[in-house]
Amino acid sequence: MADEATKQDPVFPPELFDKIVDELRDDFPSLKSCSFASTLFSARTRQHIFHSIELMDETFCDRLLDLVRSSHYLVQSIKALLLCSEPRRYISGRDGWRKEIPSTSSLCPLLELLINIKELTLVGVVLFNLPTRCFTALCSRSYDALTLICVKVRDRQEMRLLLSHSTHISTLALSGRIEDTPFSPKHKHNDAFLPPVDHLMIHQTLRELFRTLTSNAAYPFPISSLKAMTITLPDTQYLVHLRALLNVTPCLTKLRCFHIGDMSDVSGDQPPLDISNLRVLEIDLQLRDIFLHRFHIETDFWNRNFESMGPDCSLEHLTLRVVISLSSIGDVSTHIYLLPIWEKVDRALSHSISSSSFSLRVLLDYEPSETVATWQQRMSSCTLRDIELVTEAQFRKLAAHRADIVVEARYLPFIVKRRPLDRLRYVY
Repeated sequence: MADEATKQDPVFPPELFDKIVDELRDDFPSLKSCSFASTLFSARTRQHIFHSIELMDETFCDRLLDLVRSSHYLVQSIKALLLCSEPRRYISGRDGWRKEIPSTSSLCPLLELLINIKELTLVGVVLFNLPTRCFTALCSRSYDALTLICVKVRDRQEMRLLLSHSTHISTLALSGRIEDTPFSPKHKHNDAFLPPVDHLMIHQTLRELFRTLTSNAAYPFPISSLKAMTITLPDTQYLVHLRALLNVTPCLTKLRCFHIGDMSDVSGDQPPLDISNLRVLEIDLQLRDIFLHRFHIETDFWNRNFESMGPDCSLEHLTLRVVISLSSIGDVSTHIYLLPIWEKVDRALSHSISSSSFSLRVLLDYEPSETVATWQQRMSSCTLRDIELVTEAQFRKLAAHRADIVVEARYLPFIVKRRPLDRLRYVY
């Protein structure tokens, strides 16, 4: 009896509970359940639940303001803010502010209370129309990441004020009309008005910014400091500007490249890009029955890049996102188009000094152009087996280079039964 009386329930360290909650950071229902289950979870779940907030209408601002005032500890958890002035244009189901944000809005005192914002996203906001209190509050924060989507900025001085307390930006994402930004050609491009940026993301709507960046290495920030870039190329002509950007960014180690426009035959005359310094390369390829010629041109261009990779290549991680329309599989031998890619990657690995630690991620995104049931009735399994067997044979060759390969297939599981291969993993 004495022994039983001295027994106690096991005591787990707080770090264990924190680790459990961190694993659930993207699962909001589970985070909410953990928060109600025990006070041991509440502090950590609060950090994830309230990490990012979206301010899109007056009603939500009123409720959040009351919550923050009654629970001051929430201020420490809110690190990311999205302010959208016209959510109906960008996000369905929200009315938003029907007119300009009034100076009496609860948004003003709320922004003044949110002192720990590190990530700011503005959507459809006209900076010079914001109430003075709101703009002053936004300008008094030190941001690590800034995203501007269809935001109207009057001039460079207004941009300087917004980032006046930010000495370094890890990620700068830009989208919208260049005429509404301080990067417009109507402004003189002669000095840096932004702090150093690590990762620059440019949407194709800001295509004119490509030319601006290469015309002055110090505008709008020291381009040579860039470490990562995500760009959407509107057409083949912009490969010239991409090449120029690579030439003036010696510190660039990560490139994500997406094409949404036409890939004309001009790309056949383009010399390979200088990607020898890149450690991470992500490429988006789209195979659709109406764009087969474009896909051939695009893969041919990247094949020449892989072919030119020499022993000084630093590439360690390659992601190929191949979007394949289901309707195109029955009309063409898809593996005939994909085969050159695997062959060139194979050659690049055989010459790369980093091949011992190389990882390849292949995202085979089968885009459903019709119902899957109808498609399966029309599609012959023979075509799928051809794709599977040829592709798997190429993966086997790549795995021989000790490359870790992850293959993701969406919408369509392959018919052939999986056989375990060293260093090759399938994810659905």
